[in-house]
Amino acid sequence: MLNTELDSSSSSLNNSWLYICSLTDELEKSKKSCSEINSQLSDIVTRNLKLKDTYKKAQEANSILENQLKSFSKLLDSSRSKVCSLSEELENTKISNFALDIKFENMVSENFKLSETVKKLRCDLHNTCEENISFKNELDTHSNMLNDAQLDVK
Repeated sequence: MLNTELDSSSSSLNNSWLYICSLTDELEKSKKSCSEINSQLSDIVTRNLKLKDTYKKAQEANSILENQLKSFSKLLDSSRSKVCSLSEELENTKISNFALDIKFENMVSENFKLSETVKKLRCDLHNTCEENISFKNELDTHSNMLNDAQLDVK
């Protein structure tokens, strides 16, 4: 009986030992698995830290871009205002130029009329000069006749 109990105990001990060995193997496997998981977690934490840094940099860049966008928007509004002002000024200039064109055309017409008047006056002056020369010749003739008559009377 003792042998049987010993065999049974030995078998039980052997089974326990095998069970402990298998648990030890599983524990080793779990340790390796935990080590791998820890390594992966460490990589994830490192990547997260890099991502946080990248995110902060992206936020700073975004803030700079937003400020530039506001600045450009103000500049664009100012440029639009200037374009509107210049457009109005251009329209006013076109209207002024149109009025000046009409005045110029009127002046050209007036100049033409004045030129015709000057031509007519030159012609009249020429005729008057000829009449004056003719009248002077007549006057000279009468004056000579008068002088001759006075000499005859003396």
